[in-house]
Amino acid sequence: MFILSLFWIILGIAIGALAIGARWGLRAQGFSSWRATIGTLGIGAAGALLVGWLGVLIFGRIFGTPAALWGGILAAVLVPWLLALGRRRVI
Repeated sequence: MFILSLFWIILGIAIGALAIGARWGLRAQGFSSWRATIGTLGIGAAGALLVGWLGVLIFGRIFGTPAALWGGILAAVLVPWLLALGRRRVI
């Protein structure tokens, strides 16, 4: 399971890199500096790892990796958008 967890982290970093390339990351949402780039990679990795483990617990070991893939995608796309939404002033 350790190797599987490392695979999920690498998968999440790759998804975060794709989100940066597609301009869906934190830098596209108004955050600047290199920390936004590293943050997007970390958000993708954390989302893939968390949802991968939830997928293993709910669906079994076979379906943990597809769950990690979808979790990384959703985390890398939605979390920066939600952070930018919370950063904006309402009034």
